[in-house]
Amino acid sequence: MKRITSLIFVCIFILLFNFISCESLDGKPSDNDESTTSTSTTINNTTSTSTSTTINNTTSTSTSTTINTTTSTSTTLPHGIDNYELGQAPNDIIKYNNGYVIISSTSSIAQVFYYKESNTFLTLINQGSETISTLSNDGTYRIDGRTTARLIREFSLGTGYNPYKATIVGDKLFTTALMVNRLLIHNLTNGSKIKEINIPNDGIYYSRPSGIVNYGNYIFIACSFYYGESSVVYRNTGKVFVYDYVKDEVKGYINIKGKNSNALYIKDNILYIISSGSYSNNGSIEKIDLLTADFSNPSNVTTTNVLSGKDFMTLVINGNYAYIGDGAEIIRYNTNTWTSDKSINLFPTATAIYYPYISALTYSSTKNKIYAIEFASRKLNVLDIALSSIENNYTTGDWPTAFIINE
Repeated sequence: MKRITSLIFVCIFILLFNFISCESLDGKPSDNDESTTSTSTTINNTTSTSTSTTINNTTSTSTSTTINTTTSTSTTLPHGIDNYELGQAPNDIIKYNNGYVIISSTSSIAQVFYYKESNTFLTLINQGSETISTLSNDGTYRIDGRTTARLIREFSLGTGYNPYKATIVGDKLFTTALMVNRLLIHNLTNGSKIKEINIPNDGIYYSRPSGIVNYGNYIFIACSFYYGESSVVYRNTGKVFVYDYVKDEVKGYINIKGKNSNALYIKDNILYIISSGSYSNNGSIEKIDLLTADFSNPSNVTTTNVLSGKDFMTLVINGNYAYIGDGAEIIRYNTNTWTSDKSINLFPTATAIYYPYISALTYSSTKNKIYAIEFASRKLNVLDIALSSIENNYTTGDWPTAFIINE
């Protein structure tokens, strides 16, 4: 009798333990109230055990791991997970709802995160160490700030595609695929691929789509046009690819004057095209008035030269001043005359293991400060808008590449 009573007690204890361990953690957002395991993938309301997706009459295969949905190729978790790993070589971070999306180049994945802490001010990704650095509103800095966000969803962008930069419109993710010369379009709510678009080469020169922005109905992509690898690279004049995502129409190319065009920036209805040249003080910045340009035939759109003669890589404008990254130096220009009046070098050392340059640069309206990452020194720098001094700096992980400010 005692043995039977003991067995009953053990069974009740096991059932109670399993019930408690299966309870969900409280958090947001939540798409469902239960955890499920499934080997099927749901895309556009159709369920299939295949990972094949047909795009533009061609069939390509892709894999997707979705967290926080009812159907997935792995166990779904209703509130995301905290113990995650970034993909290999994270290269871009983009604001999205109450969080952000990180694009990783080598592993070719996208990861969707939501903030856990409301006081996160700045989130920075480190390509080499594959970590996140965060700066809170109260000044707390963390080398690996994974606890400030929760991974909600992760999906493949295509094996070997080498995604480079991205922009988000609504729940659509538009990503440039550098090595395969394509524009990738995905649904962020479930990770499904909507479409991929070929970005045409020019003879022997690959288009090499890089920087990407959206304005109105259009997606603009800076294309470098080069061939060769490593130290032997042959460059042609760059172009800007134009795609109307509302009508799903490729409009064509805007012809520009600069070479190695790799970044775009929009301010006050002006599109700025940033070209680095061959990193021998022969880069340029051109502009297009987005209000007057007719993009029905982009080849007829002309650009106006703004600056030339530097290794331009990054640009941000605040009021009448433009702050431009030239190697490891930030130069301030008066936008009325486009003449420089101040500069500051963030890596004055003569030698470095890696090429010193400003990998990301922005202005904070709430702090009234300039924030800049210098790649070689692995520093996040905070500067006053007069560029009179570096007010603060923080050590990042290896190869800091991009950041966003939550304001």
